[in-house]
Amino acid sequence: MSANTKVFFDSNILVYFADSADPPKQKLAGELIKNAVINDNGVISTQSLQEFFAATTRKLLYSKEKAKEYFKNTHSQMVTLGQFISSVANRVANKQKNAISDF
Repeated sequence: MSANTKVFFDSNILVYFADSADPPKQKLAGELIKNAVINDNGVISTQSLQEFFAATTRKLLYSKEKAKEYFKNTHSQMVTLGQFISSVANRVANKQKNAISDF
C-alpha cells in the first residue's frame, strides 16, 4: 500500500473493537485500527460515527458518555471522510492553479 493510500473503516470494525464478546474479532479490529493510527491513514464517515454510537449505546449498553469517551480515546485520530474529501479537493485545486499534475 502506498503512503497516500487511505483505509476506510465502517462502523462494524469500530464496534468489533469495542465489543469484548468476540475476542478474535476485537483483536483483529484493534490491529487494523492501530495500524491506521500509526500510519496516519484511517478514514471514517460521519455515518460510521453515528452507527458506532447507536450500536455501542443500544447493543453494548454503553452510556452515551462512555461511548463518546471510548470513541475519543480510540478513534479520534482518524480523519472523517468529509475532511479527507476536502483535503483532496484542495490539493487538486492547488495543482490545477499551479499547473502541476500527479494524476
